[in-house]
Amino acid sequence: MAEVTEAGPRVLVPGLANLPPGIERYRIRGGAVTALLLSAGDTLEINDPEGCQPVEVTAFDREGRSDPGLLGVNTAAPAAGIIEILHGGGEDARRVADALAEQSVDISTARAIHGFGPDSPADETLCLTAQADLVCVIGAPGAKMLAHEQNPPTDVIAWVTRSSAPPEGVQVLPDPLADQNQDFRIAKATARAYQVTAGEFIQVIDVEGRECSDFQCFSVA
Repeated sequence: MAEVTEAGPRVLVPGLANLPPGIERYRIRGGAVTALLLSAGDTLEINDPEGCQPVEVTAFDREGRSDPGLLGVNTAAPAAGIIEILHGGGEDARRVADALAEQSVDISTARAIHGFGPDSPADETLCLTAQADLVCVIGAPGAKMLAHEQNPPTDVIAWVTRSSAPPEGVQVLPDPLADQNQDFRIAKATARAYQVTAGEFIQVIDVEGRECSDFQCFSVA
């Protein structure tokens, strides 16, 4: 299978990443938030596929101070939607809140860039550029839907184009499902033994794609 682009045809290989180096894609679920690290010169494009979904974007410097100017915007309003989501205590919210705490970010006084709205058309895009290294929080706020209104919060897509492509062989991995007590990489064509206890679970990430993983499990005497 091939895809025709402005640069010419490009072969699509099942199981392998089909994004050029330096381009990352994130899905922000309706009613949820996502945190990203951006470097100076990185561009952020947020797309609203279905329309009518408000979006809030906050930026924090490495000292945890909220400053929308870090994304090239001088006007902002309180990040009420993001704050409400984080205080809601959902699974994603707790993970983002913990990550922000590690970066010394105080979300309670944050100001956000507000994009889209209840009447915005489908496929509208908000484009921003990082003016310095920053922590970015993207929220797709929305209240619980009333049956007669038909306005549930919907997902938005964030595209990040890095100003400098990562070194060859460096991949952007998904967030762990929970705090981990073991974290290691198993080189191809090798095996590794490790011990887990009752109640723990194992998350396996196929870093480069198309790699099978097999398990042999033994009880502990």
